Amino acid sequence: MTITQAQQFWLDSDFVFELLKQIPASVFWKDKNSVYLGCNNAFARSLGLSSPEEIIGKTDYDLPTAKEDSDAFRADDKQVIESKQPKLNIEERQTLSDGRKVILLTNKVPLLDKEKNVIGVLCIYYDITERKKAEEELRRAKENAETANQLRAEFIRNMQHDIRTPVGGVRTLLGDMAETMQDDDLRKKLILMRDGVEQLEIICNEVIDFDKVEHGNSPVIAKKFDIHALIKNVISLNKTAAFVKKLTLDAHIADNVPRVVKGDDHRTLRILINLIGNAVKFTKEGSIALTADLAQQKDKQLIIKFVIKDTGIGIPEEKRELIYEKFSRLNPSNQGIYKGSGLGLRIVKQFVEELEGEIDVQSKEGEGTSFHVILPFEACLLQEVHDVPAQIAPFLGEKASIAHMLPLRARLDSLLAKKPAPTTSVSPEPAHKTEQAATTADNQKRIRILLIEDDSIALMIQQRYLTEQGFDVQTAGNVEDALAILDVTPFDAVLSDFGLPDGDGADIIRHVKDNPQSLNYSIPFYCCTAHTDPKIIKGISDSGFFWVLSKPFRPGQAEALAIDVREKQEEAKRKQAA
Repeated sequence: MTITQAQQFWLDSDFVFELLKQIPASVFWKDKNSVYLGCNNAFARSLGLSSPEEIIGKTDYDLPTAKEDSDAFRADDKQVIESKQPKLNIEERQTLSDGRKVILLTNKVPLLDKEKNVIGVLCIYYDITERKKAEEELRRAKENAETANQLRAEFIRNMQHDIRTPVGGVRTLLGDMAETMQDDDLRKKLILMRDGVEQLEIICNEVIDFDKVEHGNSPVIAKKFDIHALIKNVISLNKTAAFVKKLTLDAHIADNVPRVVKGDDHRTLRILINLIGNAVKFTKEGSIALTADLAQQKDKQLIIKFVIKDTGIGIPEEKRELIYEKFSRLNPSNQGIYKGSGLGLRIVKQFVEELEGEIDVQSKEGEGTSFHVILPFEACLLQEVHDVPAQIAPFLGEKASIAHMLPLRARLDSLLAKKPAPTTSVSPEPAHKTEQAATTADNQKRIRILLIEDDSIALMIQQRYLTEQGFDVQTAGNVEDALAILDVTPFDAVLSDFGLPDGDGADIIRHVKDNPQSLNYSIPFYCCTAHTDPKIIKGISDSGFFWVLSKPFRPGQAEALAIDVREKQEEAKRKQAA
């Protein structure tokens, strides 16, 4: 029997029809007028018919479906018949006689005779109602999860700001009180209180950073930066803490390491800061060294190897595999020997992996530890960079000393060894000296600044430091009050918190800068915030602030602010004179 004869055998028999009747998908066929010529068992059952033969001679209007559904079905039939083209994967909605609504995935093709003439339409469809329900539930669940994630991220950002503002302020106040306290016993208590607040702040920051890392809210951003300056910054930030413990802390950068590279400077900084900070914490005596070396270069890719080596307590062999786990610590929290959240190395590990680098550790208990971090960077066409460098805290101002970025304990831990000098009465100055001082004060005009801050502690600290630096300070606690003052009072500068009860600092800038006739149209605006998220800091900077200063506010920031405002005033005078 030839193939052609075999095909004719099956076509002439009832096999094809019986096959169609038994398949689970619904199948039917109609003539050119959309009159049913036949169907299979699945289609008959879906409509409540007793047998497939019952469909013959009926139209869609004779079936237990809604009229608008039938109109749509017949329109599809007509399009397939007239175009002689199939219509595939049509999602159709159908309301059955019992009120149930179903969704069908339908495929319709032209039905041809032996001469290839269109004599009707053949259709096969599946009931996808349950699948669509599942897809809709999944979509809603995804939307709910995204909404919850956004709310959680917003909550964390708010907590980052709301925790840092009061905690930093309290820490600063306690430190200032300790510096001036005459009573040794009270001074010790103040320093202990300050240290406790500082430790709370560190743990809160670690938890917030960990949450951002775990939920992917800190994207990898590659940009040009000075890696030599970054390494020196890391050492400077830890120099005082090492000095207090009488440790030697040094860095060596090999000559083959380019000064400017392209990569994620924020993550690089945090990796090195955390590892050096850990080394200082776990080293009682001896030294800590950071080395950087160009391990490999291929085309534009640079592989730089960092080694952080200390002479500290070392890591027990049985705990070496656990150091990168969440909340893992070398000692139980109830022992209180080495404080921390157990998140620092977990964050380091996460950042290294996100940069597609490698980290390894060599350690011997009682002798010290070496962390080896290998990170990829990209070579730059020119060894110059103009972008703002990443910092462990927001920008402080170019004129601010690096000492003012250090925790207050760096200035205070030595206070217990010496008593503050007692205050003494001062004899009145001669009249001619008093007149001379008044003349000098007139020449060095006090800077008129509007300080906008809703936290009372932060307001008191900022006002004090600004006054000490020659500012004439007027205050406001919200956007509405600030705008009312700015509309009628000229100032030389504005220092504002970003988040305020009735708006934000950007609202104030827009109000002033959108009006060229404003009394304060040309003055500089500065922001002081507890936010540390790089995206938020960039958004604040982009909204029109010259500088973004970090909380808690420090004397060095007030000094840098005074210098910058006076420089801008002199520049404005030169432009007017020209």
